[in-house]
Amino acid sequence: MRLSLELNEEHISRAVQVFIDFNVSKLRLIEDDSELQEIVRGQIYAKANGTFL
Repeated sequence: MRLSLELNEEHISRAVQVFIDFNVSKLRLIEDDSELQEIVRGQIYAKANGTFL
C-alpha cells in the first residue's frame, strides 16, 4: 500500500485545520477573546502550510 500525500493534500489540509481549530479553542489564555483566537489560528495555519510536520 502506498500513500500519496499529493493526492490527499486537500484531506490532509482539512485535518490540519480541524486540529488547529480544536487546539486553539482550548487555550485558556485566549478562550474569551475570539479576535485573538482568529489571529493565532491565522498564524498557525500559515506556518503549518497544510501539514502536520
